[in-house]
Amino acid sequence: MRLKRPSLLVTFGVMSLIPILVLGFVLTRALEDVTRRRNVERVVEDTRFITNISIAAILSQGKASAGGLSPAETIAMNDLFSRGGSDVLALRVFGPLGISLYSTTGTRSAPSDLTRAALAGREGYVVEKLGGVTALTVAVPFSLAPGLPPGAVEMSLKYDVITATSAKDARKLQLILAGGLLLLYLVLIPVVAQASRRLRRQSEENAYLARHDRLTGLGNRLLFENVLERSLTGAGGHGVTALMLLDVDHLKETNDTFGHPAGDVLLKAVAERVESAARQGDTVARIGGDELGILLARTRGASDLAEIAERVLASVSRPLDLGSGRTIVPSVSLGVAWAPTHGTTPAELLRSADTALYRAKREERGRFRFAGVAAA
Repeated sequence: MRLKRPSLLVTFGVMSLIPILVLGFVLTRALEDVTRRRNVERVVEDTRFITNISIAAILSQGKASAGGLSPAETIAMNDLFSRGGSDVLALRVFGPLGISLYSTTGTRSAPSDLTRAALAGREGYVVEKLGGVTALTVAVPFSLAPGLPPGAVEMSLKYDVITATSAKDARKLQLILAGGLLLLYLVLIPVVAQASRRLRRQSEENAYLARHDRLTGLGNRLLFENVLERSLTGAGGHGVTALMLLDVDHLKETNDTFGHPAGDVLLKAVAERVESAARQGDTVARIGGDELGILLARTRGASDLAEIAERVLASVSRPLDLGSGRTIVPSVSLGVAWAPTHGTTPAELLRSADTALYRAKREERGRFRFAGVAAA
């Protein structure tokens, strides 16, 4: 069984959904990175603020320069550390020249590379392991007094708190992003649906016009010859055994006398009358300027064909009003051929029917002739 080809709308819906999902995934990861960096930068800013406002105010210039803190300063630092809660893992303060002034870890170790950079005036941060816990360690410089070398504050916080906050912020942005992409998708679908319908109608119209005549609405020569060929080879299932070629008599005179619009009226009327006289299953087509064709299925021989030809002639030869009070009686000349007597190929049958048509026009218009027979 042949699978039905999906419509343009379905194809677009599937194909556009893939890049939108990929775009959404990429933007989601980008948003996560952006929010994580933003929250880290916020921690750095908070550390800088605490250092400049709280820690620098606690420290005594003289004591810090000498490498020690007074008991009151130590108590104030402990209180400041405790207010940070469980999220703050460690706090270390270094005076000028890297002198350790305060440490919550209980040991006054030498400054790390991060802290040495802060002592040189460059703040920074690093993600590291502290006692089995992932921490964000931030180091910022501070000044005890003008003219003195900078000190540094090193603060370590639980990194999972920062990532959780980042994830929460990212989810909000992701919902906004998802809503925007969904809205875009929903806006595009009707636009593409309309374009798909228009293209489908245009495609159907083009396909129809490629095989049909604009004026009469009948099939054209291409359709006529295709059906004839399939019928003769048994591929089409039409069982065509005969064909008739019809020529509209005096069409040129009608055009010359009454104008081409009147000629078009004549052609359309003849086409309608021929089609109404044909049997169900027969194919009627306009195969030339003033020439029509009928492909006949399952005829019973010459007598059957003669009966059909007479019916066509009678149907056509009724008075026709061309407009403006002008009335004519149309007529057609008709040539008949059938397989295999007059040919086994489309070209042979068409040639035989055309020869019979020519003889009908030459002998007496408005009549039919069989191929190979002088009179009917």
